[in-house]
Amino acid sequence: VVNMANLTEDAQRDVVGFLLTEFKRFQCPRVPETLRETLVQDMQGLSVGSSVILHSLSEEQYDPQKIGTGGIALSGSLTATVRNTLESGAQRTAERLGVAQVGNRHECLESGALGCAAAHLVVLQDIAGDLLSDFEEEGILRPGQKYTARPIRTAWNVGRMESTPKYFVNAKIAVASAISPIEGPGFYENAFGDQVPKDSPENIEECYACKLFTEDQRRGAVTKTEVEVFLPLERDGGFVEVVDVCEEAWEEFRAENLRLLRQQGVFLPGGSESDEDLRYPSVLYALLTRDTSASLGLPANSPDAPKWEIYERGGRKYDYWRLY
Repeated sequence: VVNMANLTEDAQRDVVGFLLTEFKRFQCPRVPETLRETLVQDMQGLSVGSSVILHSLSEEQYDPQKIGTGGIALSGSLTATVRNTLESGAQRTAERLGVAQVGNRHECLESGALGCAAAHLVVLQDIAGDLLSDFEEEGILRPGQKYTARPIRTAWNVGRMESTPKYFVNAKIAVASAISPIEGPGFYENAFGDQVPKDSPENIEECYACKLFTEDQRRGAVTKTEVEVFLPLERDGGFVEVVDVCEEAWEEFRAENLRLLRQQGVFLPGGSESDEDLRYPSVLYALLTRDTSASLGLPANSPDAPKWEIYERGGRKYDYWRLY
């Protein structure tokens, strides 16, 4: 019996050299050092836990000046990762041969995902608490004030194959139902209405193929959101909306809105075009450039019409991405 966890580094690299090469494709460029970097990393590719593990295993040698290096020398670290990878690969192979599986098909990808979610959930709760406190202190929100319940504004419906169980509910609708104060029908509304990426999809990829939405469908989703959400908010106020950023629709106008913002000299989150800034949703830029004149019965581009802006108070700024 050979204990693979105690093999020398050179031997481990020879045995699973192919996997180490593949790991480099999915590792993070470096271990994140701040909460913001952690969140950015967790939103792209693998979970931050998995990408950090792969980064550590793939580094050539331990560097005492860099965190997360030399993981291959840690007894059992590589073999555990290889075992998880083989577990996922074996199940995928079995499925292709018609053998049903009940294990975790994505064992090799999910390490550390829940830990990151739990870690930054507390931070997000603190941010929400600060926001409500600031609203109350400024008189925007009164303690105990209640708003009329509005439907959760989601983006688009996922397609359903003929084999989908009759009572199946996808995760997005289940979450909307859980957080909406509305009980029964009407607790959520899609920007794309009842449209799906492809009618009668034949596989799971086609169910989620949102790139198949046409330009007219995307513009229709934008108009629906403007008419049902933005215009009433500007005209009447007095209520709160929870709105999905629906990048599939608003991205169509992103470049033009960015150009208008720069032209108007408006404060522009994302002006540096860094990787983080590019994560600002296109709908934010659309709101910052939006002319509210028509909503208030004023002539177009009236100087008396208020502009949408990112709320800030003191040293805190509540924009979409940066956590101050």
